[in-house]
Amino acid sequence: MAGDRLPGARALALHYGVPLAAANEARRSLERLGLVVTVPRVGAVVTSRGLPPPIPAPAEAAHPSALRRPEMLRAAIRVAEVQGLAAVSMRSVALAMGVPVLSLYRLARTREELVLAMMAAVFAERPLPKPAPSGTRARLELVLHAEWDVYRRHPWLGRAPAGDTRLFGHAEWLHRALRDHALDASTLLQIELTLSSFVRGFALRLDAADVESSFAFGMARLIDGLVAFLETPHDRRPPRS
Repeated sequence: MAGDRLPGARALALHYGVPLAAANEARRSLERLGLVVTVPRVGAVVTSRGLPPPIPAPAEAAHPSALRRPEMLRAAIRVAEVQGLAAVSMRSVALAMGVPVLSLYRLARTREELVLAMMAAVFAERPLPKPAPSGTRARLELVLHAEWDVYRRHPWLGRAPAGDTRLFGHAEWLHRALRDHALDASTLLQIELTLSSFVRGFALRLDAADVESSFAFGMARLIDGLVAFLETPHDRRPPRS
């Protein structure tokens, strides 16, 4: 309404789920159209010409007890996309949802639990086929391409806590895909960590001009080595150091 303060660009980006740059440009456009004026010591204020009605908040926001985990995860992922993973907290997610902070603690007890759930949610967006394609190389290529796709869609994922085996989002699929090689649990874990570290390393340099070609080259060489290892008879494999 006229006279109301316009939220900051960051708050607008979170509320409407758009990039911060888009929110800043929208504010500038409103000022150019005379719909918003800047008042000293107050900030941006809506003029008498008014603004279009805002998108209504979800029904869950009015009833915190009705909140569901998927709604919380969508809001948390939106915060991470706009502001980066470091900005994700119970408070920032509650602000994005328009609900009390305490209402989220029944859905996630800690920030660490929230981030792990966010990771699981984005990996679930990229399911892998069942059954797996034939051939060890084809299976490794498929799972690495899938992981890379998730990291490219969600750059904040590269900043997620390292050292957790669940970081490799398609681990269960990989276990099934490699079961013909009769790997012990320790070796399978080492393969998971190797693949995960490879993808994560490139995810930290997504802005590099040559990242796609470098990833493709490195993936091919990594798979060359893993296929050679996996196809070597068990009793002839070199011991792990």
